[in-house]
Amino acid sequence: MVMNREFIANRIQAMPSDLVKAAVLRWLLTPGSLDDLEQTLKEEITVEEESDWAWGEVSASLQFMPLTEQEMVHHSLQALEEYQRTGQSIDHAQMKAWAANLGTDRELPCP
Repeated sequence: MVMNREFIANRIQAMPSDLVKAAVLRWLLTPGSLDDLEQTLKEEITVEEESDWAWGEVSASLQFMPLTEQEMVHHSLQALEEYQRTGQSIDHAQMKAWAANLGTDRELPCP
């Protein structure tokens, strides 16, 4: 148990705060022991080494889900094709206003 706590403490100290939050939220959604948290943090190391956390998306449950560069390019090309096909887009000012209100008591609905 001491080894778990030491590993967890060292790993969390070394991780960027958004990655700590993502790992802990993932662990909390499937409650378990410190062994499970340690495993989650070890998995974060593997993903971090593979992708450097440069790309990702936010899931429906508001968790950051890392993607490889190739996956992110694929998603971007799909979005571009959708726009070219339909011409539908969201006004920049609407998105900016929505994003500015995230985390406040008066969040706007997603455009």
